[in-house]
Amino acid sequence: MTSEYLKSCVFTQEYLEFQNVIFSRNEPVRRLFCGSFFELPIFYFLSNPTDVDVILYDITLCAIYNQVRVAATRESNVVTIDTTDCHVGYARLRNGREYYRKPYNFNKGPSCTRQMPIRSLCLRSLLRWISTRWRDIETITEDNVFAISCPLWPPEAYEWKTRERLNGWPPADTINAIFKSGCHLVSKPHAKNPSDDTQWRYSFSQAETILIHNSWTDVQKYIYHLLRIIKRDVVSKCGGDSQTFISNYYFKTLMLWACEEKPSEFWEERNIVTSVRELLLDLVEKLIERNVRHYFMPANNIMDDLPCSHSIDNEVRLLLCYTEEDILDIVISEPKAYDITPGFVAASNEFIYPLVTIISSLAKSIIQDGCLKQSRTHFNNYCG
Repeated sequence: MTSEYLKSCVFTQEYLEFQNVIFSRNEPVRRLFCGSFFELPIFYFLSNPTDVDVILYDITLCAIYNQVRVAATRESNVVTIDTTDCHVGYARLRNGREYYRKPYNFNKGPSCTRQMPIRSLCLRSLLRWISTRWRDIETITEDNVFAISCPLWPPEAYEWKTRERLNGWPPADTINAIFKSGCHLVSKPHAKNPSDDTQWRYSFSQAETILIHNSWTDVQKYIYHLLRIIKRDVVSKCGGDSQTFISNYYFKTLMLWACEEKPSEFWEERNIVTSVRELLLDLVEKLIERNVRHYFMPANNIMDDLPCSHSIDNEVRLLLCYTEEDILDIVISEPKAYDITPGFVAASNEFIYPLVTIISSLAKSIIQDGCLKQSRTHFNNYCG
């Protein structure tokens, strides 16, 4: 399938256009804002703070498949994807005969976390007034991970573009835009080989952001917000992040599959409580089966990195504890961003983030790198 796909796709012209762009730029490092912080309205962030996820990638370098021919003068600008003996969703990158390893001298390592202190008294007062969790907001961190751009959609994820969708989600134009935008490979090995610095994981963060911004309704974003609140509670009762395998990505994956498979009535506002309950039961079933399929690569079970001896009983029990009455209590206490004024609280953090961070220690780098302009251009190009 891989070779047939690579031979049949109209990739040559797209690759030439891509390389003309990436080889013509002087400042190589760009930021891709992703994760819950940039996917949901700022009002939900104030209610349920989350770390800021940023993918850093060198636009003068890209990953390609060995069937793609590259001019000799450009060979130093590409690495070759090799999935031999790799878990589904992971790959190794070759630079000639050598493996391309994570650049540990890049920004103090292949990935790093830094604090984002909010020093403004005015902003602290505003946060205190809006949210009782303002102290959590005060200590959010920015998580950076290094990545390499892959302009060609992975053959292992080709099924995502062609599979039958009875409910028409996502729309065809969004599918095509995402397909043409490719993906990234981030410097993270599979959990079963944590010290293997030759492994890279496929990242579809860009595609996920486009899907959520372009295709999710206000109700779907609110339901995802509720699920993340439940996840936070479950993690807390388990003893913290280090004591549980449950992450926001489980709930995002659950939502993406549900958006594709559930009928439109499922997402009506009058059904929010019952829909959240059904989604929790869906997740419990997947956890018991130990099979949570990756949305873009269904052959990749994202629970596969969990040891067989690891008990999931605690997480399952806590998720089952959420009755419709409990969920209704959360709905009553958690306002909907689309019902709140002023309108900026319903806006995406992608546009508000540079404004907020101007008063933080990160502001200087964002302004100097022109991230806001680049991020908007990058996003709009793919959103059509």
